[in-house]
Amino acid sequence: MSDQPVRTTIRTRTSRLSFQRYLVAERARPIVRAVTYRGATTARPAPGVLAAIRDADAVIIAPSNPVLEHRTDPRRSRDPTPRSPSAAARSRPSRRWSGARRDRPLARLLRRFGYPASSLGIARCYRPFLDALVIDRSDHADAAALERAGCRPILADTMFTTPARAERASRARLLDALGLA
Repeated sequence: MSDQPVRTTIRTRTSRLSFQRYLVAERARPIVRAVTYRGATTARPAPGVLAAIRDADAVIIAPSNPVLEHRTDPRRSRDPTPRSPSAAARSRPSRRWSGARRDRPLARLLRRFGYPASSLGIARCYRPFLDALVIDRSDHADAAALERAGCRPILADTMFTTPARAERASRARLLDALGLA
């Protein structure tokens, strides 16, 4: 990302919390009113980052919380990173959304900031630079909505219960992103 510090601060109804305190000590329970990124407007990409993105055959973003990543949402702070790198494919794995997952912290944050608590909400956070989204096979019902939104769904087993399963899933994602699957 950057060699300069960028601090994520969570504003709740009663206080301002560091991201770590919000997530670990408070267990992501307080209702989030706003997310700020101290240092984001002056931070610059580390040397070689933009060239690596531009020259990549694929950029795969690991599972994370797109609401708390200021670089994923154009409504947030100024972003010097290109919105549409010239990489052939941009892909990211989604969280599994079946059943109770929709009530977890990410789902609450997505709804709070106006996104649906689903794979489609994650895809919207990463627009306009997301071409594909890896979703769990159990969330296959989201595939049609992703297609309509211009995001190619990649159905896969995303629950990494063993290292071998994680390796198989990661290899499949990479091959798909490179157009070799």
